[in-house]
Amino acid sequence: MLVRETASAAVPSVTEYRTERRTTDSLRHRRKTMSRADEIFIQNCRDILDHGIWDTDREVRPRWEDGAPAHTVKKFGIVNRYDLSEEFPILTLRRTYWKSAIDELLWIWQAKSNNVHDLRTRVWDAWADENGSIGKAYGYQLGVKH
Repeated sequence: MLVRETASAAVPSVTEYRTERRTTDSLRHRRKTMSRADEIFIQNCRDILDHGIWDTDREVRPRWEDGAPAHTVKKFGIVNRYDLSEEFPILTLRRTYWKSAIDELLWIWQAKSNNVHDLRTRVWDAWADENGSIGKAYGYQLGVKH
């Protein structure tokens, strides 16, 4: 999760957090229209916000448009399991950009690239260095011969 760092704090304000929590609580009440994947996504987001590890004590490469560091909060080891006989695990809470998703999958698995210039979408641009590399991640790892 990306978090906007402000001059006063590197974490979301209490008001922002409570607003987000109210929003996710109200989404849960729309259970009939939400998929199981949506429910798990909301639970994971809440768990990450409540118990995640912030990187505000580190120098980070991604930046917001104004140049401020784009810090993240993360939690490792989350495993989601889905019963495919019940439904296909896809989020319905927000729009899925299929062409971009397929492009990214092919970029990782087929091109085995870690250079954002090989992508048609610009999703990873903020994470790239001046040469377009996102470091030793995704496609790079698949391309390494062991």
